[in-house]
Amino acid sequence: MNSDQTNDQKTPDGSTNISEAEKARLDALPDGSQTDGDSETEEDVASGSPEQ
Repeated sequence: MNSDQTNDQKTPDGSTNISEAEKARLDALPDGSQTDGDSETEEDVASGSPEQ
């Protein structure tokens, strides 16, 4: 069975798929913000802007 493998995956097929490192980085941001914190431009993760 593949149940052990699928249980480790928190994101179901078709959902937003980000790496564990990216999740940790987003979780570390204050107040649930998804911006990088050092810019007030449109360069935020939520909009899908490419990271510089």
